[in-house]
Amino acid sequence: MADVKRVYTFGNKEAEGNGKMRELLGGKGANLAEMNLIGIPVPPGFTITTEVCSEYYAQGREKVVELLRPEVEKAMKNIEKLTGMKFGDKEMPLLVSVRSGARASMPGMMDTILNLGMNDQAVEAVAKRTGNPRFAWDSYRRFVQMYGDVVLGMKPASKEEHDPFEELIDAQKEKRGVKNDTDLTTDDLKELAGQFKAEYKSKIGSDFPTDPKEQLMGAIKAVFRSWDNPRANVYRRDNDIPYSWGTAVNVQSMAFGNMGDDCGTGVAFTRNPATGEKKLMGEFLTNAQGEDVVAGVHDRYCSVVCVRTVSMPATAAAVSAVLCCCPYASTFVASLMARYSALSSRASSSLLGRYGRYLAANTWSLSSGSVYSTIESLLSAQSTMPMGGLSPSFMSSRV
Repeated sequence: MADVKRVYTFGNKEAEGNGKMRELLGGKGANLAEMNLIGIPVPPGFTITTEVCSEYYAQGREKVVELLRPEVEKAMKNIEKLTGMKFGDKEMPLLVSVRSGARASMPGMMDTILNLGMNDQAVEAVAKRTGNPRFAWDSYRRFVQMYGDVVLGMKPASKEEHDPFEELIDAQKEKRGVKNDTDLTTDDLKELAGQFKAEYKSKIGSDFPTDPKEQLMGAIKAVFRSWDNPRANVYRRDNDIPYSWGTAVNVQSMAFGNMGDDCGTGVAFTRNPATGEKKLMGEFLTNAQGEDVVAGVHDRYCSVVCVRTVSMPATAAAVSAVLCCCPYASTFVASLMARYSALSSRASSSLLGRYGRYLAANTWSLSSGSVYSTIESLLSAQSTMPMGGLSPSFMSSRV
């Protein structure tokens, strides 16, 4: 067992895996590796193989985790090298996400943890480094909630049960007389983080873990456990996905979408997920983090559809209808339609002129040239993709 390679790194346009290794790296891990190899900028990270998940259940959980630890620590050093930050550092703390990634898509069935590495020292360092204490404390309270829910099992087992963290958020908003999470102030979020940790201690009986290495191994084990949770078991049974396949674990450096209204989070598809039709589709939220898009916890939800016309040319009127959905959607769609649609140059210029004020006023990440390049690469790769296409998540950061 000691000679088995369990961790595959990626970052800086290099990767130990590739897009053909779906069975070993899971769909997400294989595509992350492939995107690096074709030059698309994605946050550096590593993938723990699906075989480790099988070992986890067959060989003994703690034994496998200890076998895994040296490779994980080595892979974390690689992320540190590529980002210039250090895991657990008090000045430049590295924060990571931990996500599942089976070879077959299982949306919403398994668990995710964001902002891992946060503690009382890291939150102050992030606030100082970014000059944005609200963002730092928002990230901290999110992490405590996710870690409590996913790793320690505080998430309600059914919709009928109350989520203690959500109840605390609702109480804070009611006390402040605001409607949305984004209306809470830095002091509100700092107070919530303290309440969350107190709730954690009352339910678990111990203090919230502050050692980032302990947090990371706890999160990895939680992702493996989520392969066997009730909703995942039901989904696999309904979709004929073998239990023996297991899930991979993907660890990546964080890119933040909750730093303000000039950044956000979203997901893009190179095909219509429902029909398989070749069209570029995307959904996003400003001032939010990844799970907000799929969880529906924000009222400011925008859905964007952008068609790269092949046999059905788009018209200016049709595009204008889409552009009306919101300013940020307008920026995204107008820019992409100008580059990828069959609109005439005059129509494209008209659209960009009409919505140019959004391009000038907003610098959200999906307006940046790097993401244009990303989408262009994805579109050019469509002909080699299976029916589902490539569906990377863009965890966007400030431009």
